Amino acid sequence: MTCLLKWGNKEAVGSDSFRVVLADTLQIIEDYAFRNTGITAVTLPESLTTIGKEAFYNAWWLKEVN
Repeated sequence: MTCLLKWGNKEAVGSDSFRVVLADTLQIIEDYAFRNTGITAVTLPESLTTIGKEAFYNAWWLKEVN
């Protein structure tokens, strides 16, 4: 299994707004990966099988998921 995104249990990754396009081979978004971030949009790959707990918790600005 491939896990390309692992930021662990960070409380914040950044405060600026940003868009994320995840790698085509990504299978797992780890627990808390985008928690409390300013992420505004994310493009999820077809290869994604697992989204960890609270991966997007408190990502209030997230308005677009593709």
